[in-house]
Amino acid sequence: MTKADLEPPFLDLSGGSFRTASPLDYFEDEKGEPLDSVMLAAVMTGNSHPVVLNDARSIMRIGPCGTRSAETISVKQANHMAHFLQLVEVIGNSNWRMERSTITATGGLSTQDRMPHFKCPSLSDTYAVLLPLRQLFFEGGKSAFGLAINSYKHVVCDERKILWMTHLHRRLKTTMRSSPAMPVLGQCSVESLVNAIMYGAGLVHWHASEPRNKELFVEIVQKHRREWVVFAFTLSCQQLFGIAHQAYCVIRQDFEYWRATGLCPESDIMKMAHLFESHPLA
Repeated sequence: MTKADLEPPFLDLSGGSFRTASPLDYFEDEKGEPLDSVMLAAVMTGNSHPVVLNDARSIMRIGPCGTRSAETISVKQANHMAHFLQLVEVIGNSNWRMERSTITATGGLSTQDRMPHFKCPSLSDTYAVLLPLRQLFFEGGKSAFGLAINSYKHVVCDERKILWMTHLHRRLKTTMRSSPAMPVLGQCSVESLVNAIMYGAGLVHWHASEPRNKELFVEIVQKHRREWVVFAFTLSCQQLFGIAHQAYCVIRQDFEYWRATGLCPESDIMKMAHLFESHPLA
């Protein structure tokens, strides 16, 4: 069995493909150089390592830290963190993440408006990330996201990282309950929309799908144009992935340090990429 070595990190912290811009979001220093949110917080507070919620760079600038002196990392906890990191890497390196969803409407953002242009990830590219997304977020009390964050918070010694990760976990729960960022599909939440598409549309476990998922899928595609429904679904999945990727960057930094310094046992799960690795003929 090959140990679960990590893929090269990808530190582009943008999870979705929907972008907005405002002059109010742009700041410069006295030399005219642009400031990101972490730099701006450092200038305003005088703290060289400010903690900015929802921005993994602020936590990563602190650097790796040790574990709680009274705690040891178990193999089970190492497995939770390693599995989470692998799932994020599978999605992060997928065609689905690289493919941008774009939509052009002629009359505003009404979900009944005509649209001259629509582009989204293909069915095959979407299928490639459905199982990792389900494992990350839709496994009830055993979601890979929740298990990894709880394991990380249990052993990391820096209280700032614990508080930051706790906030991120709450943000995920709030996002799940909230309406899709764009467009609004009635009273449909992000969680119910993703379940309606995954299960109600027959992408996953059609025969075992709950009636409410099938009913919601029929309802939203009857009330709204197909393109807007798919756009909202893709954007919502990217939004969830963006939250997971924030956690990924922070957990990975410490997890690699713990492994390198012997503070963390090796996980006993096989590296997914190694399992399906091919070898050319000599």
